[in-house]
Amino acid sequence: VMHRLWVAGVAAMLCLALGAEAVEGAARTPLGSNISWDSGAEQARAGSGRVVPIPGWKTTSTMTAVKYGSPGLPTRAEARASLGERNFLYCGRKTAGSVASQWIPIRGRNQLIDRGRLNLRLTVRIGSNSTDGDSGRMIVWYFDGAGRVIGRAATKAVSATGGKMRKLKRFAAVPRATRSLRVTLRGTGTPGTDCDVFFDNVSVRLVLTRR
Repeated sequence: VMHRLWVAGVAAMLCLALGAEAVEGAARTPLGSNISWDSGAEQARAGSGRVVPIPGWKTTSTMTAVKYGSPGLPTRAEARASLGERNFLYCGRKTAGSVASQWIPIRGRNQLIDRGRLNLRLTVRIGSNSTDGDSGRMIVWYFDGAGRVIGRAATKAVSATGGKMRKLKRFAAVPRATRSLRVTLRGTGTPGTDCDVFFDNVSVRLVLTRR
């Protein structure tokens, strides 16, 4: 009886240990995978320009989700060419600019970050069919554990692409002490006109540095 109790106790301890390890592993921010949420606004009930909420994103002004093929905006053919799906983020009608932002915590990677072992790989597709200076870019802000900004990484600004979605890339080191990120899609337009800037396929990946 004592032997059976001992075996059962060891088994229970192993299960608890494995469970705890699994939970800890699951809580870690994955490396090499896209950690942004709803990177193409596919969860939104997109229309042809009316402002709608975009799950996972905090938006300002007229930033909204729009379907490819909406009048005067990127076509369904462009969606196929740029590997988009149904929707994209649109800066909006009659605005000088708008923003969509997303906060991303980084969990279980403190040692790698504080040893300078993580980089950030950013990609996004940005377009504009405007010729009057409307432009867009993606910016990532780094925050420490106290919520202070300790750095930033940004793509180039994109404008006047004729409605085509241009792929932007940025590779940057993650500053030591980083504990969270804020991803920002910023469209800048001309006051009194539409801000014809479009965003899709947002990707934010943590990758190990090479030694």
